[in-house]
Amino acid sequence: MMLNFNLDERYLDILDEKIVNEGLKIYNFRKKYIDLMNKNINDIFNNYISNQKLYIKYDSDYEINDVEKLIKILKKNRKKEINIGMTDFGIHRDDFNFIHNDNSAKEYSSQGIQKLIILAMKLSEVNIFTKEYNICPILLLDDLFSELDMKNRNNIFKSLDKNIQIFITTTDLKNINKKIIEKAKIYDLDERVK
Repeated sequence: MMLNFNLDERYLDILDEKIVNEGLKIYNFRKKYIDLMNKNINDIFNNYISNQKLYIKYDSDYEINDVEKLIKILKKNRKKEINIGMTDFGIHRDDFNFIHNDNSAKEYSSQGIQKLIILAMKLSEVNIFTKEYNICPILLLDDLFSELDMKNRNNIFKSLDKNIQIFITTTDLKNINKKIIEKAKIYDLDERVK
């Protein structure tokens, strides 16, 4: 179904220019942040599983990084997008993917590996906050131990930065090194300290 709007093309040109300029700012910030994460995510991941490759791939229409080319694409897509009632090209369509050993982790990695990938990402972000922005974050790890073997559970505890506050939720404290448990404050569902 073709919609017939009486649109001011000059107004849409101005909007396209604004969308591209602001989109490029967002793209460059996101790219810089993902590049910072990629500096150490693989090393962190290899603390748990050695000889693996992990990085974050940033997918964006703005990889072109050229204002005039991006405006041309928006203008070319304009009629189609008006008819479908949405913008099909732009910064809002950006995504990122974890690439584990040259494959999409979402499609090819086990649940346990995916857990370790998310942990590596979070720890990479902790590094960014502490080193780049001089902020000491609070790390929240929800249901951390499901899908992980005993070795990885204990390796995680050993690798966590003792200088930051960490909250970990779990339904299973079995197979966690007793020395680690003794150093932690453990709350049960009734919020009583053990």
